[in-house]
Amino acid sequence: MARLSLGHLMYVACVAAGIVVGGSLAGGLARLLFVQVPLDAPSSLPVGSLPDLASRLKLWGTFAALGGTLTALQHLESGILGRSFGVAATQLLLILSAFTGAHLAYVALRYLAGSPPGS
Repeated sequence: MARLSLGHLMYVACVAAGIVVGGSLAGGLARLLFVQVPLDAPSSLPVGSLPDLASRLKLWGTFAALGGTLTALQHLESGILGRSFGVAATQLLLILSAFTGAHLAYVALRYLAGSPPGS
């Protein structure tokens, strides 16, 4: 496996953040156009508020930025079971970077939507 650079970690984080932000904005626009419910009203509809959509997309953004769930987990498994801890550490850093990007996008959307931090 190639050496890991800070630029690649930032790239993975930004891809994950872009998936969360883009998907949330597209879902929010769909709710605005097609669902006749005020945006701040809580509902049990499949299309929720912007922070709710961002919360649902965090995991998808994390794994899509890594190229799919199985690839990242297979590399992690082969690194651990093959006692190649450099490969395992690289995969853990990539997963952590992707999750950090997705979570920062989620926090930013919650802040922009005016949701309190603890709820």
